[in-house]
Amino acid sequence: MNIPEVTKARAEVIEGFIQIETLMSSIISNYYVGRQNPFSFVFALEVLYDENCSFGMKRNILEKILYSIMEGADKKAAEAQFQKLFKLNKIRNCLVTVGLISI
Repeated sequence: MNIPEVTKARAEVIEGFIQIETLMSSIISNYYVGRQNPFSFVFALEVLYDENCSFGMKRNILEKILYSIMEGADKKAAEAQFQKLFKLNKIRNCLVTVGLISI
């Protein structure tokens, strides 16, 4: 892979991760505030998109939401999916913090 291809692949992974994080924020906002509530947009901007609201925090909140609505469903399968989110975050962190020199 040459440098432009690596740069493009890196950008695609990061963009995909941003989309995942946006979906997570939407789920959290809809669960706690509701879709029709005018405060929903403010909640998303001021809380979920704040620099201190990390991916890990959103993941933990999403996990609590899911477990509260599962009611006896297979929690091991859900845990496996959350582990995948954790791994995706590690990959994204590596791509963001590591420059092209080390790739």
